[in-house]
Amino acid sequence: MQVYIILGLCALAAAQFKPVDIINNILGWNSDRIHGWSFEFHKTHDLLLVRSSNACYLIHVDNDIEKLLDSKDSREKYEDQIYQQIQAHTGESKSSLSELRTKYHDIRSVAECFRHSVYDLTPSSSSSS
Repeated sequence: MQVYIILGLCALAAAQFKPVDIINNILGWNSDRIHGWSFEFHKTHDLLLVRSSNACYLIHVDNDIEKLLDSKDSREKYEDQIYQQIQAHTGESKSSLSELRTKYHDIRSVAECFRHSVYDLTPSSSSSS
């Protein structure tokens, strides 16, 4: 009887966590949603992937940008600045899935950007400060 109680408590504790979130944290993938766009930081590939229903924007993450993504407040401010930049179409250049695969070696991003317009985005200087 005690075994069933312990197993039940373990199942209850495990149910508090989303398996996808645990896997994403282990692999270094963090994501947010803002204005209908998803922002996914792929830490192992130094890539911030900003995606809508029909477009993918690729942002190379250097040490300065990574520091901004570490805290919730600075990350949300940075994501809002990136969103504004995308709306203004500044700092973007057309890219492709093959360039994404070659530059970042991130198969998950290639899959997520399949049948999307792909753009490289260079953050404006005010976005990275």
